[in-house]
Order: sequence, then C-alpha cells, then structure tokens
Amino acid sequence: MKHIPKLVLSIIALAVVVSCASAPEPAPEPTPPPVATAPAPPAVPRPDAEQARARELRDVVLEYELSQFASQEFQEAEALFAAGEAAIGRDNDAARLSYEQAIARYTTVIERGVTSVVTRKRSEVQQARQQADSIRSRVTQQQTYDRAVAEAETAEAHLTGERFLEAVASFDQARDGFLSAYRSANELRERARRAIDSADAAISGSERDITDLESDLQAEE
Repeated sequence: MKHIPKLVLSIIALAVVVSCASAPEPAPEPTPPPVATAPAPPAVPRPDAEQARARELRDVVLEYELSQFASQEFQEAEALFAAGEAAIGRDNDAARLSYEQAIARYTTVIERGVTSVVTRKRSEVQQARQQADSIRSRVTQQQTYDRAVAEAETAEAHLTGERFLEAVASFDQARDGFLSAYRSANELRERARRAIDSADAAISGSERDITDLESDLQAEE
C-alpha cells in the first residue's frame, strides 16, 4: 500500500508531461493587409487662355468706353476678373470659373455698346477714304488703298457673324490704310510740286539772263 501513492504520482506526472508535449502551438497573428497609398491628385492647369480672353475683352471695354452702356455688368465683370487674378496659380479651378463669368459679363457690355462703336468706326473709315480720294490716292498707292477697301469689307462680314472684336479691329485697319495711302500720295504730290517750282524758277532765271543779254547787245549797237 505504501507503493501505490508513488505509482499514482508517477502516472499523474507522466500524464502532465505528455499533455504539455502534445499541446498545439498558438496560431500566428494574421498579417494586416497593406495600406493602399492614395495617388496624388493631378495638378490643375492654369487657366491662361481664359485669363487672356478676359483681359482682351476688358481692354476693349476700357478703350472704347463701353462701360456706360451696361454699368452693372461691367462692375460685376471687374470684381470677377479681380477674383481670377487673385486665385490663379493658387486655386486654378476657382480662377477659371471667375474668368469665365467675367468673360460672359464683358461680352454683354460689348454687345450693348457695339452699335455706338460701329457707327463711330464706320464714320472714321468713311472720312479717311474721302480724304484719300480727294487727292486720288489710289493712282499712286493702289495696293495700300485696295487693302484698306478689303479691310472695310471684312469688318462688315465680321459684324454679320457677330464677331464684334474682329470687326472693330478691321475697321481700324481700314481707316489706317486709307490715311496711309493719303499721306504717301500727298508726299509724292508735294515732291512733284517742289520739282515744278524749281523748274519754273530755273526757267524764269534763264529768261532774265536772255533779256539782259539782249539789252546789252542793243546797247552795243
């Protein structure tokens, strides 16, 4: 009976050892999935074309004093243009929107004032052409004169297509062409007049010399 407890203890100890040896290893911690890196947003290009167009329209309004025909729209356009100038390069989306809205309002101003401007431009072209015709400039300046005529016709074609800025530019070129033809033709006329005056003076001097010589011959007789 004294050996029984020792035997029981040995069996228990052996069971513990076998249990520890056969116990499964803990499962490894799952590897977290890789975190996807969000791509950088594409850079927004500068609205350079919109800026240039807004500036072009603004220059036309200021040059021809058209703001009086649509003062509210002009003030709104100015505010939008300033906003675009402040945002460009920093927030190009906002700048583009401001320029586009400014373009729309500048265009409204120009359309309302274009009738007055066109009337004035036509008058300038007509006066310049009459000046050129007064000295028959086409006789000596045919190429310049005909080019001015073509520009005037082009201006009217632009108006038919509602291309107002192009029409104003063509009217200006036509006016300048007629004036250039007049100046060049007038310079030739003045040069010819001076040559005639010089020839007349030379002839007058020769006539005096002949008269003096005849007088001397008569005195000798």
